[in-house]
Amino acid sequence: MQSLMAGASEDELGGHKLARQLNARITKAIGFVGDPSNTKHLKKAARLLKGFSNQLAHGLAKRKSPIDPTLGAELGALLNDALSELTAVVTG
Repeated sequence: MQSLMAGASEDELGGHKLARQLNARITKAIGFVGDPSNTKHLKKAARLLKGFSNQLAHGLAKRKSPIDPTLGAELGALLNDALSELTAVVTG
């Protein structure tokens, strides 16, 4: 997900501010997933990814400089996979 976002321009990600916020959330979530034995960190990563999902949905719905729809669909699919795996690890 991070490499996909790195390859996209700020305009494709909905502008400078939104691109920066989305990158920050992904970077923090990856940092928390680094220690899979700590469930507290995994739960924080899941919460960050849910926030990323909300920001992605709002960015797709923006009228002025929205997120590119194809990029948004790819990110959404990857996000759903990541969230399902993360919740399986936390609950399992």
